Amino acid sequence: MNDRIPAGPITLSIAAVERDTGLSKDTLRVWERRYGFPMPQRDGTGERAYTLDQVEKLRLIKRLMEAGHRPGRIVTLAFAELQLLSDQIAEP
Repeated sequence: MNDRIPAGPITLSIAAVERDTGLSKDTLRVWERRYGFPMPQRDGTGERAYTLDQVEKLRLIKRLMEAGHRPGRIVTLAFAELQLLSDQIAEP
């Protein structure tokens, strides 16, 4: 008999996302309210839990911001649109 409980998707805490992306916890919370992204799940204790897809998008947003894009113009874009912008930056 298998006593294992099916695992849900891998998630990261807000502190882990801050370390991984370089975006502060305050920034993440403000974007959540202002732009509706990221919209983390909540773990059993009510703490924010970010999916790996959200973290990947946040990394891309951070890279674009470092290239001069403003968060208000890019945070709500789809991942594919962000990737196109990023590809344009990478081209010589």
